[in-house]
This record gives sequence, structure tokens and C-alpha cells, in this order.
Amino acid sequence: MIPLRELKNGYTICSGAISVKDFERLRTMVGWAPVDSDAIAVSLSLSLFAVHIVDVDGCVCGMARLIGDRMYTYVQDMMVDPSHQHNGLGTAMMEELLTFISRNACEGGVVGLMAAVGAKDFYSRFGFSNRPTSAPGMQKDMSST
Repeated sequence: MIPLRELKNGYTICSGAISVKDFERLRTMVGWAPVDSDAIAVSLSLSLFAVHIVDVDGCVCGMARLIGDRMYTYVQDMMVDPSHQHNGLGTAMMEELLTFISRNACEGGVVGLMAAVGAKDFYSRFGFSNRPTSAPGMQKDMSST
């Protein structure tokens, strides 16, 4: 854990991945389905960049990470414990992710994400927009196979 900067209300934003246990706890708190712990460990280790926020007691209350390469980068796992939301934590994490991207992405690179329900306006504030209907995003849910 490398502290990046102090935030208001005693929060600290840090670089680096969180533990699998903290990841699972945040996923549960934000209402996301469980994922295999071993898969989480591998995924976290393969992140291009990750940030997390700890409160004054050192408890992890938010995290976000980037995956991909210099051409295609994706914002993944943006999570803030609901009891800590509306304190600027998501904004602080996005600012750190976008700073990393601006320093590391290639000219013409693409940054993508899949927004959770209700998060579209949040991401719009950072310049994200819907893909054109002529080139829609697609996904395959592996839990159905």
C-alpha cells in the first residue's frame, strides 16, 4: 500500500491492490454476485494499476483498477462501500485512474468501462459517453455456460 494523498474526512487514497477478502467484502456490499476467490487473486495481480481508499481506522472502503494495455484500457471494479458513498471517494479514484492513463496510454488509445446501474452520470462527468448504436458493446456472461 502506497499512500498517494490525503482526502477530506480522514480518508487516504493509496495505490496498489487490496486483499481478496476486502475485494469480496466490497463486492457483497455493493450488491455484486460472488466470484471465485482464486480468480479474484489472479485478476487483482494482473491489474495495470489499482487504487483503494482507507478510512481513518485503516479499513478499505473503496477500490478501482485498470486492466488492458497501452492501446485499450478498461476501468474495472469501481466499488465504494455504500456507507462511505457521497464523500468524493469515487471521484478521487477516477482522477487517479485517469492520471495513470494520461501518462501511459498510447496516442489514439481507447478507455472503456461498463457502468453499473445508476452510474452513467458519474462517468459522464469524466468524459465517458455511450458507444454509438452502430458499434454497440457486447459481452458474454460465463456464469451461464
